[in-house]
Amino acid sequence: MSETDKKPKDTKVGWVYRLSKDQVIEQLLAREQEVNENAKLDELRKALVKVLRETEEEKEIESSESASTSSDENTEMATSEDAKLKFVFCKDDWEIFIDRLEILFTVKDTKDEKKAAVMLTRFDEDAFKLVKNLCAPIKPAAKKYDELKQLMQDHLAPAPSEVMERCNFNQAR
Repeated sequence: MSETDKKPKDTKVGWVYRLSKDQVIEQLLAREQEVNENAKLDELRKALVKVLRETEEEKEIESSESASTSSDENTEMATSEDAKLKFVFCKDDWEIFIDRLEILFTVKDTKDEKKAAVMLTRFDEDAFKLVKNLCAPIKPAAKKYDELKQLMQDHLAPAPSEVMERCNFNQAR
């Protein structure tokens, strides 16, 4: 296995190559590394990159160990189910979405003050634009859950017009 295969792929180190020699030495000293000030700039940069990647690997190992010890099957299942609960404007049924969202609130024991924020994060871009326009000039995040729910309900599933219903009744034969 080569050295590049061992490196985590998400560690960002490109900024190291824009540093001057003095800045690289400063970064190494800040990370409590021994520095040979007579070394070439490229050698110092490689040493700093190595330190950064080792630090990143240690963080990943710690986070994976803590995540594996603290999670159980129910948490994993709830997390995967959370990702599936989205409201896509002009595709999903509003009433079904609200029913599922309220079940999620019950399962997670969501407090009333967080319900609006959770609901807003479940909207796709078009649905969020709609709720933003319906709330204007106030931002949607400033509204309560029940107010947002009622705004969307009135817009997406309005109550039938009494005048229109009379018209339809009178035209029936």
